[in-house]
Order: sequence, then structure tokens, then C-alpha cells
Amino acid sequence: LVEAGVAVKCLDKSATSVEIPSGVTEIGEYAFSGCTSLASVVIPDGVEKIGDWAFGGCKSLASVEFGGTKAQWNAVKGKKELFLYVPAKRVKCADGESAL
Repeated sequence: LVEAGVAVKCLDKSATSVEIPSGVTEIGEYAFSGCTSLASVVIPDGVEKIGDWAFGGCKSLASVEFGGTKAQWNAVKGKKELFLYVPAKRVKCADGESAL
């Protein structure tokens, strides 16, 4: 569910992959938290903020891609707890990989 450019909630908790639409600038807190079937997510480069625990508990999440650069990713993720309890440890960016 996207409201005013913010991905606020995943409506299909059984989805195995999600591609966040371009135009989204923020992923809200807990937006995908608990989506235990989610194995891959693609985040567009226009995302500037990801809320705490946005992907927490996604125990199948093995692949994360971000359309921007590593520097952009590091600015987006900051020091927040976004990907707690997920198997993925790296994110694929346009110019290489970075830590989740």
C-alpha cells in the first residue's frame, strides 16, 4: 500500500518478491515486517528514507537490490535497524555491494 509516495504496508503477506514502484520516496516503519515469504526486494533509487524495522523478521529475505549507488544506500539506511532477523547481509547497488 503506497500513500503519498510512502510505502506504508505490504498487503500481500505471502508475496515472495516485491519491486517497490518508482515514485516511492520512503518506506515506512514496519512496512514489510513479518512478511516471512518475502525472498527478494527491489528498492528504487528515489527512496530517501526507510523506517525502523521496515523489513524486520522477513526470515526468507535473501536478495536486496537498490537502484542507487552505495553512497546513496548508506545515506538511506543510516544507523537504523531495517533488516533484523533476515538472511541477507548485503545489498546490490548500481555500483557494487554494500552491507545491509
